Amino acid sequence: MAAMRWATDLKLRGTWSLAAANAKVSLDHRGRRRQRGALTTDSGEELVLDLPRAIPMADGDGLKCNDGTYVLVRAKAEPCFRLTADDPAVLLRLSWAIGRRGVAIAVVDGALIVPADPAIADIAGASGAAIDAIDLAFEPDSAE
Repeated sequence: MAAMRWATDLKLRGTWSLAAANAKVSLDHRGRRRQRGALTTDSGEELVLDLPRAIPMADGDGLKCNDGTYVLVRAKAEPCFRLTADDPAVLLRLSWAIGRRGVAIAVVDGALIVPADPAIADIAGASGAAIDAIDLAFEPDSAE
């Protein structure tokens, strides 16, 4: 039985060669915000995530393992809402209302993209925004 690999370092996309990856792991937004825990690659291999600190992972990043190999991180599609409004002030107020609740937001082509959540749908609906349910790889804007 082969020893389990440990992912102990994160290389940001563009700083490592994608050709070096011998596996990939598809993670939703929450899964890409972890520091430690068990991961299962898309091919079913289990590995241990043990990063020195919680570093947000993005699509195309590489997890460097203790044996020198890399695992490609892919952003997994997940249920989201696309929020739009004719009046930009509606989206501005809505982004403030959602953001103050600690919910991550992406701004894409004049729309707000947020994780699908009934409470967010209620807030958006009350503001007069249009709500479209979509599935996509959610990569919110970062304040870091």
